[in-house]
Amino acid sequence: MSIPTTYRRGKLKKDIKVVTNDPKAKTLTLSIQANIIEDLCIKPLSINFGIVKQGSSYEKEIVITNKSKNPVSIMDIELKMAKMLTISPPHKFTLAPGQTRKFVLTLVPGSKEGIVHGYLVVKTDIEYLPKKTIRVRAKVVGDNN
Repeated sequence: MSIPTTYRRGKLKKDIKVVTNDPKAKTLTLSIQANIIEDLCIKPLSINFGIVKQGSSYEKEIVITNKSKNPVSIMDIELKMAKMLTISPPHKFTLAPGQTRKFVLTLVPGSKEGIVHGYLVVKTDIEYLPKKTIRVRAKVVGDNN
């Protein structure tokens, strides 16, 4: 049995029910517990700017930590909803084991009111984790709201 751990972190518990033909024990429950440790930790997992006004500027901090025993290269940080989002600093870099790097994600909403969705994709050189996606959301309102 395998348990996918993509997009999970921390403690995980799963129960497996086994049905038998034993009249005394028709069903057995096996409990499996794990502590999932990420090699590359990005916080927060998603960003909600909440209610934002057109033409204003809003910032959120993003923290990337290398929890592995090897250096990790960040090859690119791609922004979807790029007309409204910027990140600084946006260049490539390498994190040594245990190293943390902070970024500022800035949202400047356009003139259209309503809910906007986007995301940023952190592309890595980790073979089994080529990218991590952080979802971004905001509700844009006019100046008179």
